[in-house]
Amino acid sequence: YALELSEEALQVAARNFDTLRAATGRSVQLYRDDLFRLVESTEGALPRGLDLIVSNPPYIHPEEAAAMSPQVLEHEPHLALFAPETSPIAYYLALARLVQQGYLRPGGSLWVELNPRYAEETLEAMRRIVGPEACTAELLRDLSGKLRFVHLRYSSQP
Repeated sequence: YALELSEEALQVAARNFDTLRAATGRSVQLYRDDLFRLVESTEGALPRGLDLIVSNPPYIHPEEAAAMSPQVLEHEPHLALFAPETSPIAYYLALARLVQQGYLRPGGSLWVELNPRYAEETLEAMRRIVGPEACTAELLRDLSGKLRFVHLRYSSQP
């Protein structure tokens, strides 16, 4: 399963998954939906009890745009780059709520890329939402040594 908000990104993903299907015989069901709506809804496109959730949500704070490469700013959709200014970890809170709501099965893993600037805050907030006794979570570094990823392993309901 794959979830995407942008219609343009959904079309790119569909082409990529067509290539994957041709090469491996495996298919991916694509859904267009909003993560925040999914968290608030009692019915969603995605089934509960997934083995793995991987996400690279928008994580750049808008005030960081001035330090970014013009090439990135001109060619990447801002929807995919920038987190909400008032809550730069909002997507991570929503992903943690998906875990809490049973979208990830016990024993399943959530992997997310994040902004090193908010790494500790993000990790602690995700643990708090899922329940510290219901998960193990760690920060991992990228090749340049920056805290860049959260790996959360869900054990069970708190």
